[in-house]
Amino acid sequence: MVAMAHMRKVEKASLPMQVRQLRAVYKAFPPVMRHFVTERWPSPPDWFERRLAYARSLAVNSIVGYVAGIGDRHSSNILVDLQTAELVHIDLGVTFDQGKLLRTPERVPFRMTRDLVDGLGVLGTDGAFRRCAEVTMRVMRANADALLTVIEVFLHDPLFHWASAPAKVLAKHTEALASSRKSGGGRRSSAAAAAAAAAAAAAAQEELLLLDEDPDASVDDEDGGDGGGGGHPALNAAEVGAATGALGGSDADASTAARSVLTRMAEKLDGVHERVALSVPNHVALLVEEATALENLAPMYIGWLMFL
Repeated sequence: MVAMAHMRKVEKASLPMQVRQLRAVYKAFPPVMRHFVTERWPSPPDWFERRLAYARSLAVNSIVGYVAGIGDRHSSNILVDLQTAELVHIDLGVTFDQGKLLRTPERVPFRMTRDLVDGLGVLGTDGAFRRCAEVTMRVMRANADALLTVIEVFLHDPLFHWASAPAKVLAKHTEALASSRKSGGGRRSSAAAAAAAAAAAAAAQEELLLLDEDPDASVDDEDGGDGGGGGHPALNAAEVGAATGALGGSDADASTAARSVLTRMAEKLDGVHERVALSVPNHVALLVEEATALENLAPMYIGWLMFL
């Protein structure tokens, strides 16, 4: 992809240069998501109904994904139902803000790139999306106790790990690449399949490079490795301590990491941002601003396809 090649040139550059390059890519490649609903449902009533369904599903998935800390939301992990125009998220293996621990940390609360906004119509995020997002946030706040009780089960679940190993991430990306190559026919266009394959290939290549830098960091089984205390190359060094328990550390370390996640989730449900409690409208507005800010999108990992 030409856009990916342009962004790869500034992958290691300064933030201002990355932002300038992203703006240049935006100018050269305009968004086209609005044409999907228009061309597939040309009848005005059907068009309105499907676009509303799209906006509602985008809002619900965005807010729920933010609260649960679901990451790795690249374009291959968000599907579109061709019957209803609703978005369907798959591959929920990166949860509880684990995306912030990657070598290239994820900086956005949820995916809200240009094409997703383009599909919302002329009002963008200020129309049906904003109203549905606020309703979703209110519902989750009203049921905060029940949600936290369910999540607390993971504190005592010995089968759950609080960090993803690079070997598992690599396996997922490789599987996505193979799946993308097989799904070129049928309802999916060859262009979409090629884009998904390119994204998966880029992600797999990055993880291979990480494993090459530290071959001992690979994990042979699903139990999180041999219990070594060294930091994982796919984790941010500043936060690797919190995840060490999940990669083979003591039960106390794992419990500390889990409780930290629960505390952060409770803060999200209370609308706490940097120790300031926000109302639902202000909270949603802040999240949308963070998700669409070029300063947050430009430094994202290239395989995330921030320009789509």
